[in-house]
Amino acid sequence: MRRVIPLTLTALAAALALTACDDGGNGGADGARSKAGSGCATGAVALEVGSASVAPAAGDTGEVPVSITNQSAPCTLDHFPGVVLRQGDRSVKLPASEGARAQTLKLAKGASATF
Repeated sequence: MRRVIPLTLTALAAALALTACDDGGNGGADGARSKAGSGCATGAVALEVGSASVAPAAGDTGEVPVSITNQSAPCTLDHFPGVVLRQGDRSVKLPASEGARAQTLKLAKGASATF
């Protein structure tokens, strides 16, 4: 039976912030920005990580709710964030759920998204 690795909040928050938000690029292959707003800059969002749920059975996975709150101008999340759980020198990369499809989400100032 596998034991759940405790999360290091700072490492998880950094991983989410760096992969879920704006990379500083122009937002498109043709140089145009999205009409729905620019990507969410890492310094403009707050992250909150909830408590991990227990896996229901051996081999199953638990869940860790994560909320992103926009603290700046309207911005857009348009892909799945990359998530890497780290503790000490160990890390585990979490893939998106099989069959899941990313949706574009515009966040107004103060709005949140939870996944």
